Amino acid sequence: MSATSSIGQRILWGIAAAGALFAWQMYDRSSEAKKTREEMIGMCGGEEACIETVKKHAEHCFSENYKFGRRNGIDMDKFVACVNQQAGEELFVSVPAE
Repeated sequence: MSATSSIGQRILWGIAAAGALFAWQMYDRSSEAKKTREEMIGMCGGEEACIETVKKHAEHCFSENYKFGRRNGIDMDKFVACVNQQAGEELFVSVPAE
């Protein structure tokens, strides 16, 4: 095996690993978005206007406040503030983590 084909194989493995990592992060983001939306709908306590507001604005606000990378995840304070702002009223109260 020549040195060039060895380097080429390493590059291909690196691309495959990066692709797998990206796919995992997208799956994780999607799962967290769904879970967060369901939790917020549950907090609406059956109030239809609240549920419709969450359904309408949760994805936009989640996308705006989700961070990829080593410390991926949602900034819940900003997410809740975004949903409230989009609703035009304070439907949810954010309680900062201690």
